[in-house]
Amino acid sequence: MADAGLVAIAETGDKAQVATVVLAARVSKTRWVIPGVTVGMLLASIPVIMTGRWLTERLPLATARTGAGVLFIALAVVTVWATYVNS
Repeated sequence: MADAGLVAIAETGDKAQVATVVLAARVSKTRWVIPGVTVGMLLASIPVIMTGRWLTERLPLATARTGAGVLFIALAVVTVWATYVNS
C-alpha cells in the first residue's frame, strides 16, 4: 500500500498530463483546454508555494534540509518494509 501511495505522489505530473489529453479529446473547443489546465495547476500550486514560503520564514535552511532528509529516509524505510511484508 505504501508503494502505491509513493508512486501516486511521484506520478502526479504524469496524471495531470493524461487528464489534459483526455479532456482535450472530449471537448470540442480544445483551445480552452490549455488555459484551463494551466490555471488549474497554478491554483493547485498556490497552497504549496504559500506553505513553503511560510516554512522558510520560520525554519533555518539547515533544519529544513535535515527534516527533508529524515523524511526521505523514513519513506525509504517504509517502502522497503512494505515490500518485504507484502512479499
